[in-house]
Amino acid sequence: MTTATICIDSLRIHARHGALPQERIVGAWFSVQLQADFLCSPSAYLHDRLEGTVNYASVVACIQEEMQTPSALLEHAVHRTGNRLMAEFPQITRISLTITKENPPLNAQCGGIGVKMLFSRA
Repeated sequence: MTTATICIDSLRIHARHGALPQERIVGAWFSVQLQADFLCSPSAYLHDRLEGTVNYASVVACIQEEMQTPSALLEHAVHRTGNRLMAEFPQITRISLTITKENPPLNAQCGGIGVKMLFSRA
């Protein structure tokens, strides 16, 4: 076994997270960054077989599903999503997950504001 890392960069998802009621009605664009360390078996890196790795499409589908459940706070959305990924993919040992709201409704100019959490198996 070898430790490898799945990197998902700038997965854009339209969702309805926000503390203001209007944010949950209209929605906004969010960017998801994920780095997930996992135990990769020789069947993947020596024999080119999917069962030796984590299916990236399944990880993306899981993130997309969780993003469709509205949350007032990004902290809640990140925590819920990270916990689901850890539960559904036992070969994942550590996750760094960031969800950023693009163009947030602030009285300031910025590209986005997000929350990052780390998850690991004890």
